[in-house]
Amino acid sequence: MSLLKNFLIWVHLLAMAGVFGGFLYGRIFVSADQSYQEIIQALLKKTQYFIGLILISGFALFYFQIQTALQGKISLGDIFKDGVTHVILTKLALLIAVGAFSGIGAKKVREENYPAAEKMWLLALVLTSIAVLLGVMLRSI
Repeated sequence: MSLLKNFLIWVHLLAMAGVFGGFLYGRIFVSADQSYQEIIQALLKKTQYFIGLILISGFALFYFQIQTALQGKISLGDIFKDGVTHVILTKLALLIAVGAFSGIGAKKVREENYPAAEKMWLLALVLTSIAVLLGVMLRSI
């Protein structure tokens, strides 16, 4: 179980780094020369896969946290009163919003509305940054 949990943590961390790097790269070059637009579209499409990996690994890690707490004879109500659980659920909400803003940005690029796409990806980058900081905070607890 420990090996699987460590594997999921690494998948989660690397996917978060991929999403952050993809949005950062896309944000820097989104308003650049129009010849980069196809590359950016492909990059941000791959970023959506990383968002899916983050959500799947995050759900699995949360499941392991609940199972560990239940094995320690902690009631389910006490688990959800914990501050760590609130941080995890906040991170989940942020990552769902990141996926939404990423999808809206991709749609705006297809419509060739680059300023709106740039705003959506900037919002996704900011929310990803907040989620990363929350994750770092969780690892230090």
